[in-house]
Amino acid sequence: MSGIDRLRTLAGAWDEWGLGGALADVADQIERELREALGGKGHDPAEDVSMSAYDLLPQEDRDAIAWVREHGGLDHVRAEWRSRVPYDRYERRRQRLLGHIAECERALGRRRDAIARIASENDALRLESAQMRLRLMPEGMEWPRYTSGELVEVGDDVVGPDYGERIHVDAVKFHANGFTLCDKNGFDTCYESDERFERPAPKVLDADGVEIREGDTVYDKDTGDRFEVDGFSHDFVVCTDIDACESDLEIQPSQLTHRAPVLAADGKPLRDGETVWDVDGRGPLAVWSLPEKSGMHVSLKKDGTFYYRHPEKLTHERPDSLNRLAEDICAMVVAWRSKQDLFEAQEAAAWCVDEKTLGAALDSLVRRCRALAGDA
Repeated sequence: MSGIDRLRTLAGAWDEWGLGGALADVADQIERELREALGGKGHDPAEDVSMSAYDLLPQEDRDAIAWVREHGGLDHVRAEWRSRVPYDRYERRRQRLLGHIAECERALGRRRDAIARIASENDALRLESAQMRLRLMPEGMEWPRYTSGELVEVGDDVVGPDYGERIHVDAVKFHANGFTLCDKNGFDTCYESDERFERPAPKVLDADGVEIREGDTVYDKDTGDRFEVDGFSHDFVVCTDIDACESDLEIQPSQLTHRAPVLAADGKPLRDGETVWDVDGRGPLAVWSLPEKSGMHVSLKKDGTFYYRHPEKLTHERPDSLNRLAEDICAMVVAWRSKQDLFEAQEAAAWCVDEKTLGAALDSLVRRCRALAGDA
């Protein structure tokens, strides 16, 4: 049954609702248009109506449909094809290929960026070269050089060839017979074109990184002794002890400082980070920072809390006191009773660990008592 026949059958079924006539008219119209499209105006209508949509398909499509029908239908053919072709493997391969393509695109992008950067740098070099051509030395003139042949640069310190004068080059002027080196203070020195310069000796730095020069007053960073710098010998600074009047002393630069020492009550200089005690026995305290001027407080730190003391109120050794003496005597008695041997006790007081005999320990207690009483 063709589609037009089915439409007419449906029109007969809907006749009782008054819709059959309309459907029949639609069927007649389709039949007439189909006949006209096939050029069947002079043919029998039955022959035209007998043709279906399948007959209107191209031959290759009808062959394909016939082949599918011979092989069990579309669903069967689709299932058979999927069972033979490993789609998952080909999908993974496709995804890998897509990933390779994306990576190649990114690599090409990086290459384009690199080419653009190199082109930009090349343009900058060309511009710089063009600007340098404008500053080329005229014939017969030469830029100042060191004895090694290297060029003197603005900002260098040089040693002159005549009197060993040291010049900080702030500018260079050229004239017919040579050039002039100018420093920042406006002092100009003229030289012939063929004169060469030496580099100054490397700077000798103290423990704080400050340059040491002849005539400077420096201090021993550990003892606070004062020295005057007389000169240099190899890796040492040759000094004179100002207070002891001793000369020709050779001291490592790292042992010296230009900062005057901040002395504690025991006469020893205070240093950042070391441990000290208050003369009243409070401590230990860590030196956080030293004052820049005399008469100011030292910053100390203990358990996250900051304290401030005058240097003369600090000492490098824990000061003795009657309370500490009593504590040590009690510790000695406890150790003696528990071990019957003071010098085998692992928890004995620190002051008597190195004592060889009980008598020596008692002598130490007596000396401490006399010192506290002011009778040393």
